[in-house]
Amino acid sequence: MVINSKLNHKLLMKQIETDHILFLDLEPLGSGGEKVREIGVVVGDYQQKGGSPKTLVERILPYRPTILCGHNLRKVDYSYLQTTAC
Repeated sequence: MVINSKLNHKLLMKQIETDHILFLDLEPLGSGGEKVREIGVVVGDYQQKGGSPKTLVERILPYRPTILCGHNLRKVDYSYLQTTAC
């Protein structure tokens, strides 16, 4: 039972450091989505659009993100990540 959703939200956000939220956006090369044309990330005070995946991972890891966020994760990005992630 939710007593006060605004209060619950504030309590939750106190427990989550915003530096640990990784905002991710993958732009597919074509309609098939088999290759990625561009990667955009924001985490903490770091933001990057483009660049090599290896460099992005190296820059992101020190933030130790625990939450992945994006506007089309379920529709596009998640399926690509499943087929290409190590």
